[in-house]
Amino acid sequence: MDVTTPRLANRRPLTHIRKMKKSDVTCPKCHAGYRRIELASRPGTKGEFRCLLCDQVLEVFDGSTEVAIRLTVQPEKTFE
Repeated sequence: MDVTTPRLANRRPLTHIRKMKKSDVTCPKCHAGYRRIELASRPGTKGEFRCLLCDQVLEVFDGSTEVAIRLTVQPEKTFE
């Protein structure tokens, strides 16, 4: 094996990375922050995602792509 030749033959193409979208979602009601990841390369399920803190609907899924959402910023709770 030639030491100067890069070993790229065993690597998979990075096309799957281009089909993943990352974004942030903020609940309009309680301002909780979420990280949203969408995989266009695989189908998902139909349904909706509600805020884990206040039950506000944040997104409705049609099932065309796989979407994962996780809570990243929990707002401070204020007591009156």
